[in-house]
Amino acid sequence: MAGILDNKSRIMDVILTPLGRSQMSSGRMNIQYASFTDKQIVYESGSSGALLDLTDKLYFEAAHTQNDQVVYETDPDGVLVPFQSGQYSVNGQDVTYVTSSVDGYTAFTGSIDLISEAICNNATDHFRALGILGTRDLFKEDMGATFKLNETTASFYVNDDGPLNESTDITEISQDDIPNLFQSNRFSHLSNFKFLPPMSKAHAEFPDGKLLGDYNRINGEGTTDWDTVEDYLSNFECVSFNFEDTSGENNLLCQIFEEVNTGASGGTLEKLVIVDYGSFQVESDRTAHVVFAGKLYRDSVGALTFANLLTLVFDDEAD
Repeated sequence: MAGILDNKSRIMDVILTPLGRSQMSSGRMNIQYASFTDKQIVYESGSSGALLDLTDKLYFEAAHTQNDQVVYETDPDGVLVPFQSGQYSVNGQDVTYVTSSVDGYTAFTGSIDLISEAICNNATDHFRALGILGTRDLFKEDMGATFKLNETTASFYVNDDGPLNESTDITEISQDDIPNLFQSNRFSHLSNFKFLPPMSKAHAEFPDGKLLGDYNRINGEGTTDWDTVEDYLSNFECVSFNFEDTSGENNLLCQIFEEVNTGASGGTLEKLVIVDYGSFQVESDRTAHVVFAGKLYRDSVGALTFANLLTLVFDDEAD
């Protein structure tokens, strides 16, 4: 949160939200975008139609509200950090859902059928409540423009007929047998997981530097070839969604959750970890952005491993 105060002595007054302070203390803060709002500004005009002088009004410095958090964050182990909304609170994997009753409010802990819908609604409600200033392309977007999909649900079924074949596919695996993050091809293209053998500085005899030792590569090289990715994805069941109505820029924010029901005792809510695998050139005027969604586990030696549950491909193919 930030507020513009006296532009002659102090341009911007900035405070960190509780989540921001938590991220800063753990070294995970990474500011990438900024937004501006005029929600707390008073536009008041006099009888002449001109704006009144508001310098004599009392103003408070920027303050944190629950609307500041739109995205549900996870810690390095993939567990949801505390989140508070008007209807429920999230702490780790436990969800406390508050509903009205004759005697006031009753708190239920566990997985509630309405929680999935409530999560989506509260995230968008928090975003709208920020009152973010924006620019609308008058030639492409009208005031009634909405976000529409051709389908809103998809179902995948696991039975004796598929999608796994017990005689040829792996149907059960130990966490220790899953490649950890430094061995997985899904992470090998990221800066923190690249294979970087030590090299000398460049000099006349070795313009690109000289390797200082022979080290075995423990991770894969990944791929930049769309045909390889497409061939891999062809082995799995898929459902296609068409974006029938979006904004001109097609800026999408996606959050994926897993609701695990555990019977009468309730359930848990987990946010899946997203791995951005990158964009691939499909055709000269068409690209596909691939992301993996799954869970993080720690094996017997404490190394993080990633189990992929869902692969999403955002294809900008025109109709």
